Amino acid sequence: MFAALRQPLARASAAKPLVRSFSAYSPLQSKCPHAVAPTKSPKLEYLLTETRGRVALVTLHRPKALNALCNDLFVELNQVLKDIDNNKEIGAIVLTGSERAFAAGADIKEMKDRQFIENYVEDFLGHWTQITKIRKPIIAAVNGFALGGGCELAMMC
Repeated sequence: MFAALRQPLARASAAKPLVRSFSAYSPLQSKCPHAVAPTKSPKLEYLLTETRGRVALVTLHRPKALNALCNDLFVELNQVLKDIDNNKEIGAIVLTGSERAFAAGADIKEMKDRQFIENYVEDFLGHWTQITKIRKPIIAAVNGFALGGGCELAMMC
């Protein structure tokens, strides 16, 4: 019964992949006149941003840590998403990571010495949910691992 459902997908994927990864993108190969190469802003340490027409592409960029989510990354992400949300030229946002990992979860090194009471009093990581307040659609383009907090981040999109 299910073999008939799998057959069309098998033929389509054998001929040509149905999904194109953003990481394979090169603005020099693009036919889109609005494509802009990924930029590393001097203000941004953990993100790459790019615009393709009316779509903003935001890439998590902590390759050595498999895009582990740290406090500073979320501060940057919240600010970038807020700026994009206020930009009338942008209609949607795509959030992605690397081919190996979308996000490997929360950065344990950042949390290892913290105590419960200081986390509670300071509302540690409370700002991680600000992404849910963005009005424009956010699409999570997940390649590779999306573990723990990385999975939660993808689900908030």
